[in-house]
Amino acid sequence: SNSTTGSFWLYDFDDATGTVSNPVNLDSNSGFYGTAFSTNSSKLYASAGNNVYQFDLNASDIAGSKIAVKQGGSSIFALQLAPDGKIYGAVYSNSSFLDVINDPDELGSLSNYVAGGQPLAVGTNVRLGLPPFIQSFFLAKIEADNLCLGNTTHFSIDMWCYGNQTTPKNHSKGRGISKGSFRLDETIFF
Repeated sequence: SNSTTGSFWLYDFDDATGTVSNPVNLDSNSGFYGTAFSTNSSKLYASAGNNVYQFDLNASDIAGSKIAVKQGGSSIFALQLAPDGKIYGAVYSNSSFLDVINDPDELGSLSNYVAGGQPLAVGTNVRLGLPPFIQSFFLAKIEADNLCLGNTTHFSIDMWCYGNQTTPKNHSKGRGISKGSFRLDETIFF
């Protein structure tokens, strides 16, 4: 079987209706394997053999925005956005490290791709994959301000949701608490 057959497509997905629409053929016959979106979803990264490509999702011609942020060297397979906002790549050579895209929201070389940028624990290695999980979990956060004794502490939760819109909107709710002992439980449902 030839690993460079097939096409690489991008679609819009309406999470409220389940509708898949607006197909864009990003590339054909390139053997893409791993993909990851940047933290602000403005860039899409895809691995193909020993190359990693970036697509600018804000460009008028997304397919035409394809640029290599890594060329040559070891093959890269799985790509994964992590809680620190970086994208990590599994290096095929049974490596004791991961490649890292340090600034995935930035364009081209400003994304700061570093081969072997993240060492793994002693005695461990990676080959093809990384653990799967839902990357959008990183889009919600709980914050607290004014943590000094005697001050009112303000808690807030920020999360992005799409609903029926084409762009995300921010939902932020806050609660002020003054003197006393309180228990605060915040739960984020996805």
